[in-house]
Amino acid sequence: MGSFEKQTTYYSDTKSSSTDIDHDQTTSDEVVQNHNQVPPPPPPLMAPIVSSYNDHIRPLLDAVDKLRTLALNKSLSEFRKLPKSISSTAEALTTFMRITGSVKESLRKILLRGEFHEYPGEKNMHCTARLVEMLNSFSDELNECPESDPKRKFLMEEFECLEEAKEISLPNFLPRTAFLSLLQSKVNGISTIPIAFVEKLWKYIEEVLISVLMSHVEDYHQLQISARRAGLNLIEKMKEKSMNWVLEVIEMEKLTDYTCNPEFMRDWNKFMCQKEEFMVEVNNQSRFRMELEGFGMIEFENLRHFPHLLDQAFDLRMRIVSYWKVVLRRLVDLMALNMRLSLDKLVNKELEMEIVSELMDPHGNGIEKLMEEAPNVAAKRARLTATVNKCVGGMHESWMLDGPGGYHSPRCQSCDSALGTHPDPKNKMGSFEKQTTYYSDTKSSSTDIDHDQTTSDEVVQNHNQVPPPPPPLMAPIVSSYNDHIRPLLDAVDKLRTLALNKSLSEFRKLPKSISSTAEALTTFMRITGSVKESLRKILLRGEFHEYPGEKNMHCTARLVEMLNTFSDELNKCPESDPKRKFLMEEFECLEEAKEISLPNFLPRTAFLSLLQSKVNGISTIPIAFVEKLWKYIEEVLISVLMSHVEDYHQLQISARRAGLNLIEKMKEKSMNWVLEVIEMEKLTDYTCNPEFMRDWNKFMCQKEEFMVEVNNQSRFRMELEGFGMIEFENLRHFPHLLDQAFDLRMRIVSYWKVVLRRLVDLMALNMRLSLDKLVNKELEMEIVSELMDPHGNGIEKLMEEAPNVAAKRARLTATAKVGFEALTMKKKSSSSSQAQYEEESSSLALVQIDPSEPINAPIVSSYNDRIRPLLDAVDKLRSLMLHKLPKHMSSVAEAMTAFMRIIGFVKESLRKILLRGEFDEYPNNKRMHCTARLVEMLNQYNDELHNCTESDHMRDFLMDEIRNLEEAKEISLPNFLPRGSFLTILQGKVNGISSIPLGFVDKLWDYVGEVLITVFMYHVEDYYQLQLSAKRAGHNLIAKMKERSLNWMMEVVDMEKLTDYTCNPDFLTEWNKLMLQKDGFIHSILHDEKRPFKVNLDGFGEIEVEHLRKYPHLLHQAFDLKMRMIAYWKIVLRRLVDSMALHLQHSVFNLVNKDLEIEIVTELMTPHGGGIERLMEESPSVATKRSKLTGSLKKLQECKGVLANIMDTVAYGD
Repeated sequence: MGSFEKQTTYYSDTKSSSTDIDHDQTTSDEVVQNHNQVPPPPPPLMAPIVSSYNDHIRPLLDAVDKLRTLALNKSLSEFRKLPKSISSTAEALTTFMRITGSVKESLRKILLRGEFHEYPGEKNMHCTARLVEMLNSFSDELNECPESDPKRKFLMEEFECLEEAKEISLPNFLPRTAFLSLLQSKVNGISTIPIAFVEKLWKYIEEVLISVLMSHVEDYHQLQISARRAGLNLIEKMKEKSMNWVLEVIEMEKLTDYTCNPEFMRDWNKFMCQKEEFMVEVNNQSRFRMELEGFGMIEFENLRHFPHLLDQAFDLRMRIVSYWKVVLRRLVDLMALNMRLSLDKLVNKELEMEIVSELMDPHGNGIEKLMEEAPNVAAKRARLTATVNKCVGGMHESWMLDGPGGYHSPRCQSCDSALGTHPDPKNKMGSFEKQTTYYSDTKSSSTDIDHDQTTSDEVVQNHNQVPPPPPPLMAPIVSSYNDHIRPLLDAVDKLRTLALNKSLSEFRKLPKSISSTAEALTTFMRITGSVKESLRKILLRGEFHEYPGEKNMHCTARLVEMLNTFSDELNKCPESDPKRKFLMEEFECLEEAKEISLPNFLPRTAFLSLLQSKVNGISTIPIAFVEKLWKYIEEVLISVLMSHVEDYHQLQISARRAGLNLIEKMKEKSMNWVLEVIEMEKLTDYTCNPEFMRDWNKFMCQKEEFMVEVNNQSRFRMELEGFGMIEFENLRHFPHLLDQAFDLRMRIVSYWKVVLRRLVDLMALNMRLSLDKLVNKELEMEIVSELMDPHGNGIEKLMEEAPNVAAKRARLTATAKVGFEALTMKKKSSSSSQAQYEEESSSLALVQIDPSEPINAPIVSSYNDRIRPLLDAVDKLRSLMLHKLPKHMSSVAEAMTAFMRIIGFVKESLRKILLRGEFDEYPNNKRMHCTARLVEMLNQYNDELHNCTESDHMRDFLMDEIRNLEEAKEISLPNFLPRGSFLTILQGKVNGISSIPLGFVDKLWDYVGEVLITVFMYHVEDYYQLQLSAKRAGHNLIAKMKERSLNWMMEVVDMEKLTDYTCNPDFLTEWNKLMLQKDGFIHSILHDEKRPFKVNLDGFGEIEVEHLRKYPHLLHQAFDLKMRMIAYWKIVLRRLVDSMALHLQHSVFNLVNKDLEIEIVTELMTPHGGGIERLMEESPSVATKRSKLTGSLKKLQECKGVLANIMDTVAYGD
């Protein structure tokens, strides 16, 4: 058998061929290639083949060979499924770039281009369709929410808002604050919907992104954790950006009510056409409901309780309903544009950077990580290699049996050449795994690289002293004195007085002199506050009484003009001409957009190309508008700053520098924002505005007629609605594109209107938001930073004085002293001289010289379902606790900025609620709707005055008058009405009501004090160091204001008691009307034979008159006196109410704009106040808590790296 087996060969026919391993070549691809090669001819037979071989041994060898082949195929199949093995950094980098490129291309297809052939059966990965569905759902939510129901609480919200917006003013103005208050309420009501949409959107994008990432790195287990972590981090960042953007858009919508969309006016006018009919129906007591177009059936039973507000409320509702449509459409459009821009940035810029950053992070281990292999994978690779080696070794032995026989055997063909020269398979298979490489197929791979002492008081004090009386004359004045000497002395005296007045006038024009840090701080805060208030007036509220003759400072009007000009420029530029190059641009674009596809599809890429071209064409207009806008704002800001610091030369350079720096920063922000908006408009063609479809359908109705006219060779032009006369001779050269080109032009013209209106609206909203931030946030910080800068020299700079100013001040002070001393030595010889002297002294008395970002420690990635949520919850909880701690100040500049910001916020809040009637900061706290409460208190005060006993004219009718006339008798003619009696009665009545005004003053200032302390405590709740000082300052200030008001009111009451004057013609009108009843009344008492017990008097009712018959001689005078008093008493009461209202407004204005600041600074600078530096202190308990929370957050941040390493270890060990 030994020699027999050496000469035996295998059979030549086989139904299948197995895959064998070549021991000279190392890759599995080469194994397969060698397996398919035709083997070399066998060696010649060395011995005859025995016939029994085919019957016994051949079937056994065939079965063994088949089993070995099956085992080899199975091992190779498992071998191919192993993660790819990478052996060099260059290979790892190439692989990484290929993976990143394929991920980006997949995301471009499904997120940007709407291609889903990579995921045909996974509907969740058909992203553009899902995103459109989410946008439609978002639009439906906005339009179906309660705030969008025009019929909801019909006019009741308007009534409530108009009631709360009452102020001390004429009643027939529709208050814009009421509209803004309703708008803010509605925007707040829907604000959760955009926020929820952003959450939902990025949750979906996260699923898609992670799915795509995992599918592309499934063969690279080393990258899976890093890729998932990078994806989650990226989505978190993009979501935060989108959330901030949405919150900013919501704030923009709340701040103003602007649109250039003509649909607003059309809808409002349409609604207002129903107003007259509505008012008639409401006033018809037999009707209870009516049909209003756009609202449905309206019930108005409850509306009849507010007849005085019905007209305004109806107008307000129609305005808000018309504008609300614009707001909702704008929100949806902006959300779509921002979503598209964010996805574009995610795919083309951020993704690659995030993955690289994550991989290069210390726990990412760099590109070299791709060359590592997990222990379990290495073990599996070794096991499969050994199995393959074993199979190949068996096949080698089979070849040894076949070789001597001389037959051409198809079995083990791939082993022939290798085993002929290398009989030991194991020696060659050792290098098999090391040299094997696999490459993934990708269609494209791209790498995007994105890469601020004599004082004037002494002069005034000396000047205000009363001069000592002149010494007595020691000798008689001769008569010639008056003729010769006196005129000369008078002339000298007049010249001296003129020189003194001139010196004092120049003295007033000198910069103010400041002698202490407290005074400097108060002055600086007053300047900053007055600058901000002036800017609020002219930039935000449209008030221009500070600059009545300077039209350039009437800013809201100028800004509206600039917006209108911007809108006109956009609408008149060549890109907005619908007739320009009619269809020729479309032909050219369609020619360039040709592709191998069916010809009857209108390519959207052609539309986007035209749109991008048009947006590029107008892109310079918004940029130029931003330049022009901020140049104008710069002029206004510098003008206001310079006007408020003109008396403080020390601040002028710093103020100008701060203003210019601030404008530069704001302009840069606006420019970036505008460029982003332009990019958004270029990227997509979305709108939810139905006007687009209406216009497009209207234009497309002309298509058939247009095609007929073009094909009619005898016609050369036609009139197209919206385009004018169109010549179409050149259009006949493109008959195959005419249909598509016409459709494309109609679409672009219809959509272009939407784009332009959206640009103008966005520009207006962003401008208003930027101006609000400039005035209320950025300005104060910039000025303080500039002043606290090393070249700013700090607050103490205000105490310096230029040498020329100091010299001038000394010279004028000396001149004033000399003049004053000369005046005190002047002799007075007549009453006229005395009067002149007093006048001059009083004129001198006029000289008066005014005295941190929150700590965030997000857990970077979700390692599994249990660890991530727990750490996130702890992290958020500790961050929240840390944020609730009082703010910590580390420098005087920071403390100063914080203090000024607090004062600014307090003053602005008080201006809103006490002066302007805005209550958006306290929407649900009616106690803080101050103008409404003050009007109610004034109405109650008015009612008390009119309902008190002194105002009851029926009480003791004529008896007070008769008693007074009895006591006023004198030796004189009897028919004169004594004015003393009238004044006596008047004084008695005024004394009777004097407690009511005083009680009102107490009640008023108690209420204002409550409001003031509430606002104070709200704004200093994070600064415990200021709370006691602020509360003490508030109480002190209210006590002073109350004392002033009480003194003023007592003075008013005393004035009313002293005289009986009025220029109001109503007095005589009322008195004459009452006196017309005199004859009839006296006749009924004295001459009527029936002697009635009661007499009816118009305006009084039934009056008992029996007791009056005892005084027939006084009845005429008593009746006249009574009627005078009744007519005059109405005027007295009105005057008391009016003067109280005016005094109230004046007092509150002074409190907010003048006294508040001084009181707080004075309180803070007192020895027990501790000064500005007190803000830098921190109580031990707070410091300990801050340290503890900061340490906890630091530990949580460290957990990121530790957990990443743990999870990597777990992943390798699986």
